Amino acid sequence: MSTPSTVVSPLVKIAMVSALIILGRNSIWLVDSVRLVPAISGCVLSPSSAWQVPVVQAGFADLLTSVPYSLYAFFSAFVIAGLVRLITKETNLTALLAVGSLSLFVQPLDLFPMICLLLLGMFSVSSGNAQRSALRLTMILLVALGAILFTLDFGFVLLLLILTLLECTDQRNQRIRQVIAISIITAIAVSAGLSTGFFNACLRPVSWVWLNIPTELLPSLQSPLQQKQLWPSLGVLAAFVFSVWFTRPPELQGEKRIFLSLLLISLIGIGSSHYLLLAMCGLIILLRRISLDPLKQFNHPRLAMLAIFIAAGFAFWKTDKVAVLAGETPPRLVDPTRWQTEGNVILMNLEHSSDWQTQKVSRQYKLVLDDRWDIFGNDYHDYVEVCRDLHDVRVNSYLKDDLTWGGYKRRVEKWEASLLVVESSQWATIRGLSVSPEWKVMSIDGRRTIFGLQEVPSNLEQLTQANRAIMFLEWPNKIRNFNLDETIVIGSDHDARMIANALCAMRLPYAGMRFIRNDFSRQGEKIRTSCYLELAHRVHRHSGRGSLLDQFRAVARLRDEYARGLWAKKELALIAISLQGLGLEQLAIEFGLEPEERGQWISKSRDDSSEQNGLTSNKGDQALFRDQFQQALLSGDVQACEALLAESDERMLLERVLTKSWNAKPSDLLGGMSQILKEEKLGQASVQGEAFFYVGCVALEIGEFEQAIGAFNRSQQLAPDLPFKSIRELYLSQIVQEK
Repeated sequence: MSTPSTVVSPLVKIAMVSALIILGRNSIWLVDSVRLVPAISGCVLSPSSAWQVPVVQAGFADLLTSVPYSLYAFFSAFVIAGLVRLITKETNLTALLAVGSLSLFVQPLDLFPMICLLLLGMFSVSSGNAQRSALRLTMILLVALGAILFTLDFGFVLLLLILTLLECTDQRNQRIRQVIAISIITAIAVSAGLSTGFFNACLRPVSWVWLNIPTELLPSLQSPLQQKQLWPSLGVLAAFVFSVWFTRPPELQGEKRIFLSLLLISLIGIGSSHYLLLAMCGLIILLRRISLDPLKQFNHPRLAMLAIFIAAGFAFWKTDKVAVLAGETPPRLVDPTRWQTEGNVILMNLEHSSDWQTQKVSRQYKLVLDDRWDIFGNDYHDYVEVCRDLHDVRVNSYLKDDLTWGGYKRRVEKWEASLLVVESSQWATIRGLSVSPEWKVMSIDGRRTIFGLQEVPSNLEQLTQANRAIMFLEWPNKIRNFNLDETIVIGSDHDARMIANALCAMRLPYAGMRFIRNDFSRQGEKIRTSCYLELAHRVHRHSGRGSLLDQFRAVARLRDEYARGLWAKKELALIAISLQGLGLEQLAIEFGLEPEERGQWISKSRDDSSEQNGLTSNKGDQALFRDQFQQALLSGDVQACEALLAESDERMLLERVLTKSWNAKPSDLLGGMSQILKEEKLGQASVQGEAFFYVGCVALEIGEFEQAIGAFNRSQQLAPDLPFKSIRELYLSQIVQEK
C-alpha cells in the first residue's frame, strides 16, 4: 500500500514541470494578468438572444477577470498534473510527454473547462456500491452544471459527459447511466427550443464546420495540420493514443464505443486548433480505464529531475530578465483609454477581442463583432469582405465577380466605426493602410497596430500625437512635443521586433531600426535587412540611382541570409519583386527560383559574371573599372568587390569602407567614413560630396542628427548637383525644424 508521500510526490513533480513551461511562455509573467471567464458579448451587432456565461452576467465574477498570470499558471499546472495522473500513476516518459503537450498550448479560458474534465474523469469511474454510484452520478451532473455556469465551451464538456456515461460496461450501472445521458440530451433539446442562443453555444465544438468561419478572422479555427508549430504536439498525441490503445487489456478489445468516442474527439481536435487542448484532455478521460503503460520501462527517478531542469531553463530563457531585475515592467499594450476618443472598433483578428472587453475599455469602445462564432457566424462573411477591402485600401464601390458592389466605405459608416485594429505582424496590411487617405496610425505595440479614421473629430488629438512621435523616431530633431508612451509600448524583445517591422512596413526604416539597435537575433537581423532595403528604395525613388551604401548593405545582407536559408518561400517572392524595383532582375530571378533550380542557375550566372569580369577589369580604363565596381556594390556582390579592390592600384578609400559596411556596426562605419573624410584624400569634390551624403545617412540611422545635418550641408556645398540632391534636401528639411 502506497504512503501519502509516494502518492503526492509524482503529482508535485509533474505540476512543477507544467508550471515552469507555462511561465516560460510569457516573458513578463510577474506582472501580467489574464481573464479566466469569457466576457459578455456586447458588440454593435450582438442579437438579444445571444447566450452569455451566467457567472459573468450575474456580475459577481470580477475576481476571475483579472487574475495574476503566475496564479493561473499554478492552478493550470496542478489541473494538468491531475489529468495526466488519470492515465499513469508514475512520473515516466508517457506522463512527461503528455504534460509537455498540454502545457505548451493551455490558454487562460481553458482552465475552467479543464477543471470540469478533470472532475468528470475522477467521478466517472464505475463502482459496485450503489450508494457510491449514485453519489458519483450526482457529482457528474454538478460538473455539467458548473461547466454551463463558468465556461463558454460547456458543449464539449457535455459531449464528454455523455460519451463517458454511454461507455459503461457494468450491467448494474449501464441502464441508469444511459437514462441520465438520454435525459441530458433531452434537456439540451428542450433548452434549444426555449433559447436559440444556448443551443448555438452548446454546438460550438462542431458548429464551426458548417458555418465555414473565415480563418483569417479566427486563426485558431484552422486545423493544427496547417500549423507547423503544432506538428510536434500532434505527433506526441498520436503516438500516445495509438500506443495506449493498442496495449489495452483484453476485456476492452471489443469495445467499439470507446474507439468511436476516441475517433470523434480526435476529429474535433484535428479539425480546429481551438479545441486541440480540450481534445487532448478528452482523450485522457476516455483512456483512463486503460491502465497499461507502454513506456513504463523508461521510468526512472532521474527522469523527473531532468524534465524539471529543462523546463526551468526554458522558463528562465523566455523570461524578460531585465524586467525581473528592475522589479517592474512596462505595459505590454498601448492603453487606448488614455486617449480622448471613443467609438466602435473593427478588429482584423477577432481573437484579440478580450483586449477590448475589459470593464475599463468597454466604457469608451465597442466592438463591431467579436470572436463568438456561435452568435456572429452568419455575419462573418460580410465582415471579412470589409477586412479584405481594408487590407487592399479599396474605399469606394467596385464591381465584384458576382456583379455585386464592394467597398468598405458604406459598411464602416453604417457601423459607425472609428478605430481599426491590425495585428502588428500583418506587414502587407499595415503597408497598405499607411498610405490610406482615411486611416492614420494611432499606436503600435507588439500585438496590434491601431489606425484611426481621420474624419472622426475625437481621433484628431491622438492622431497628431502619434504622427509627431513616429516622425521624431524617423527624423530626430530638437522638438519633442509628444508622449511616446501613448503611441508605442514595448514589453519584450519580441515586441520591439514587431514594432520595428511595422514601422518598416510604413516606410519608416530609420524609426524601425531604433527598436532593434542591440538585437542581433535571427529575426532582428532580417528586420534590419528589410529596413536597409526600404532605404535603398527610398533613395532610388528620389534620385533615380541606387545608393552605394544603402543598396549594397541591403543586397549583400540578403545574399548572405539567402545562402543561410533564413528567408521563407513567401518572403523570397516579395524580395524578388523588391529587387526588380531596384533594377536587379537577375538576382530577382535567383531569389524567385525553386530550390532544385537554383544550383544550375547560380552556376550559369557565375560563369557569365566571370566572362564579364575578364572583359572589363582593365586597369588602363579607370572609368570602366570604377563603373564595374559600382555595379558590384549595387548588386551586393561582396566577393566581386573584394576581388576588384585586390586588382586596383589606387587606394580607393571610400570603396574599401563601403565593401566592409554590409556587416559592420553603424557606429564603426560612421567612424571609418568620418576618418577618411578628415584626411581629405578622396580627391574630387563630387566623390567627397557623395561620401558626406553617406556619412549623413549613417549618422541619421544612429540618431546623431546634429552630425547628420553637418554632413548633409557639407555634401551640398561640395556637390550641389549630386544625383542624391533631392533626397538630401528631403532629409535636411525633415531634421532641421524650428519650433
